[in-house]
Order: sequence, then C-alpha cells, then structure tokens
Amino acid sequence: MNSAASPAEVASQTGAALVMIFAIALTGCTSNECTDSICGSNNDKGSIAAGEQTPAARVNTSYLADLIRKGPFSEPLPKPVKVTGMKDVLIADSSPRIDAVAVELDWPSEYDPFEGFDGPNGHIETYRAKADAAKRSESRYNTLRKQYKDFGEIQGTTKGFFIFANGEIIAGGTRGYVYVEVYSFTNANAYIPLATGTVNSMLKYADKMTALATDS
Repeated sequence: MNSAASPAEVASQTGAALVMIFAIALTGCTSNECTDSICGSNNDKGSIAAGEQTPAARVNTSYLADLIRKGPFSEPLPKPVKVTGMKDVLIADSSPRIDAVAVELDWPSEYDPFEGFDGPNGHIETYRAKADAAKRSESRYNTLRKQYKDFGEIQGTTKGFFIFANGEIIAGGTRGYVYVEVYSFTNANAYIPLATGTVNSMLKYADKMTALATDS
C-alpha cells in the first residue's frame, strides 16, 4: 500500500496551487475543463441567442444550507487531507447567514506542526443572497489583509485568497450563496496547495448542493 505523500513531496505542487487560486479569483471556475454550468458566459456553448429569454432558476437557500450540513461530503480533497464529518460552529460576527457548519478535517500525524496538534479546520457559511456571501468574503479578505500585514501580502482576490498568518495559513473563497474558509494549515509553502485545494473542494461541494437546491 502506498504511503501518504510527505510535505516535501507536496511542495512541488505549490506553483500549480497558486495558478488554481488565482483562476478561482478571476473566473470562479474550479474545473479543469470549463463547462457551461460552472463558467457560464466563459463558454460559447452557454450563450443565449439575441431576443431569447429563459426563466431564472430559483435556489431554495434554506434547503441548500440543510443539504450542505447533512452531506455527505464526497468531493476529492488534496492528499492526504480528508473530511471526517460535519458539526456546528460559532462564527462571531453579524453577517446575515442562514447557517454555518464546520467541516472536520484531518491528515496523518506526520503533517502536524507540533505534537498534540488537532488538525486543520474549515467551515462553510450559507447566505440567502449572493451579494451577502460576496460581502462576507470581502470583509474577511480586508480584515485578514490588515491583521496579518506584517506576515506578508494576501494572495488572490475576494473570490479566492490565502495568506500566511501568525503560524498558520488561512484560505477562503466565495461563489454563489456560500463563503468557505480553512485555517490551521501549517505556515509553510508546502501546505499552500493543501489549503487552497481544500477551499476549491469545498466550493465544488457547495456547487453540487446548490444544483440540488435549484428549481428546474
């Protein structure tokens, strides 16, 4: 049986992770092959002829929040990160979210920065309006940029970003009705693809749940 990749081996993926996080920031597309459902107008096949109208699909955001919470989380994560479950999480701010759920993450003990480390963490927040999710991401982006400016510049945009914080990597992103964030990833280049890749997987998971919560 193959053993999990070491942090040193993961380091070679850093450049690809940077490309991915900026792709998220610029287009919102997290697929290797751009599709109509993900990229919309970025794909000619998704265009609508002049004068043609289609009814706007309605997302039941309360149902979306319920689906996200119940799972199961089936999106592949960057190895060796894995999801072990979902649980309640308390977010100390006044954003008008419907729900917030912690995504319990884990990895092999050799990835721990110190003995007794309880693993990386993440959560998904669901909002009734896309604008509210976007505002939440913008607020976090600006807060983190100011709070950790002495540790380096934040990378990306409000749609997808990461920053070296005080002893950890924090990454986040938004699309549609959700904002996601991961934290407690070891503060080293080798862990950038793990943090940004986990954000990417969480956004894909939210995309699938949004499709299920959308009226046809």
